[in-house]
Amino acid sequence: KDFYVGPGLIAYYYRINCTRKPFDDVRVRKALNLAIDRELITKSVLMMGQTPATHIVPPGLRGYQQPESGISYDVAQAKKLLAEAGFPDGKGFPKFGILYNTMEAHKKLAEVVADQLRRNLNVNAVAYNQEWQSYQESARSMDYDLSRYGWVGDYEDPNTFLDIWVTNGGNNKTGWGSTVFDRLIEAAGNVERFLTAPEFLLEHAHEPEKLRQLAQRIKDSTDASQRLAAMAELRLALLAEAEGIMVRDEFPVIPLYFYVVDGMVKPNVGGFHDVLTGSDGKPRPNFRDMHPLRD
Repeated sequence: KDFYVGPGLIAYYYRINCTRKPFDDVRVRKALNLAIDRELITKSVLMMGQTPATHIVPPGLRGYQQPESGISYDVAQAKKLLAEAGFPDGKGFPKFGILYNTMEAHKKLAEVVADQLRRNLNVNAVAYNQEWQSYQESARSMDYDLSRYGWVGDYEDPNTFLDIWVTNGGNNKTGWGSTVFDRLIEAAGNVERFLTAPEFLLEHAHEPEKLRQLAQRIKDSTDASQRLAAMAELRLALLAEAEGIMVRDEFPVIPLYFYVVDGMVKPNVGGFHDVLTGSDGKPRPNFRDMHPLRD
């Protein structure tokens, strides 16, 4: 009864080196995503209630509607995509590595993923480790095929999980970039500017009508609070469009799971909140596992 566990604002991915063949082919990147059984990983390997990840942004952030994802567990579709990319039944696919920094938990997971890719796609995937400094240098110099990566949300907003993937971003390290994605992140950071010239993003949006309607609501607002609320909603819709590019169209990373926060605390310890009460009066998980010292 001293134990607590709840959803965390932390994501676990594998980066894909999109500059290397055959990983520069989006069909290959999607095939890798479809060939991994995340449910099995979370239930049989991790076993702490982690959530299988088919998105970049963890679920549960207030006001954010996750976009449709193209990631699932679909071996038949994965094999079809790999064949279309020129590797029927894995034939001709080069041996490749899954890099992780030295830690037993990372090793266990990388070996499971490598085994799933070998079994499901008939490709030669090998898990290998490097100590932290070497691992960091390999990521910086793009000297890898797939590499382990994790991100802890700095604040409770989807942007903290998305703006790291802008073209040539310091934490991107995949070689992937998208002008539309970059413009969406920029627009979310300055909604007023987007409203003055929305045409480019509306032309490339997955749900342009939704963006148009939100923009019109802002223009029609006569009440300041309503206008601010509509701008906040449009901002989140722009971020969802950006996430959709990653998980529906381009697949530059392989999201695996979202962490839980857990630990043990005696019942007589005060000021410890595994559940928070939001400004709307509704309870929500303490995603960041932070407890104000004032309590």
